Amino acid sequence: MSVRGLQKLVGKAVISDNFRKGILGERRAELVGGFDLEPDELVSLLSLRAETLAEFAGAVEEIINNRRSSFSMSHTPELSSLAFERYNLPVAGLPGLE
Repeated sequence: MSVRGLQKLVGKAVISDNFRKGILGERRAELVGGFDLEPDELVSLLSLRAETLAEFAGAVEEIINNRRSSFSMSHTPELSSLAFERYNLPVAGLPGLE
């Protein structure tokens, strides 16, 4: 997840009038390309509707929260254990991975 990229995007919209106008207008696809974002984040950004910076920032926050929820639900000890096994790392002594 690229929370940092999404945060930088909103930060730039806060400090730059031209960027904010573009991101809320028809230049969004062009402007988001310069940030380190996952493909599904790009799709979400390009499909969201926002007329104000507050609406845009709220929608981006929702994208971040949805990503965090998805990550925490899929990040289980069993998956972590499999990753350790794949790279032949010891799991003994790690909570939830023994």
